[in-house]
Amino acid sequence: MKRKLKLLAAMSFVSATAVILLSSLTTKTIDTRDIVGAWRYGPAENRTVMINTDKIFSVATYDIPGKKFISSYGGTWRVDGNNLVKKLNGIRLTVHWLVKN
Repeated sequence: MKRKLKLLAAMSFVSATAVILLSSLTTKTIDTRDIVGAWRYGPAENRTVMINTDKIFSVATYDIPGKKFISSYGGTWRVDGNNLVKKLNGIRLTVHWLVKN
């Protein structure tokens, strides 16, 4: 149960990060190249790394000082209008964001 809560918290943070990142765009067209890449966040004891390719994403969390793997998840993603749609382990998540004109 604790692992599921951590996973849900990580997914929420990733989704919120995507919302903030994508809401800073200055055009109505979303360029998926802005999503592709690698990001990291969190303290060394709970470091999360997110990697996005053109269709697939992967998220992993580590305790770097303790040299321990904590969790990971991944799936597919796509942009549908102003929505970022992620499919993960059979669960579909839709993230809505505002795009500046």
